[in-house]
Amino acid sequence: MDKERKGDYLGETVQIVPHITDTIREWVERVAMIPVDGKEGPPDVCIIELGGTIGDNESRPFTEALSQLSYSVGPDNFCLIHVTQ
Repeated sequence: MDKERKGDYLGETVQIVPHITDTIREWVERVAMIPVDGKEGPPDVCIIELGGTIGDNESRPFTEALSQLSYSVGPDNFCLIHVTQ
């Protein structure tokens, strides 16, 4: 919303793909580089939990963003694990 309010989209329609999915991917890539154990450098592993029900419209931008991220970083650097209760 900040990008839209600052005019980064130049009055164009903000779309789920690519605008929102790109923002989600940028956030994941940024936080994945933050050390959490007091050591220097990026962590070896970053775990992102995507809650909710896969297939719901509300989660679709997040599942799409993670799908795009998995493609861009490659199968050796990305793993999806689906769990149920």
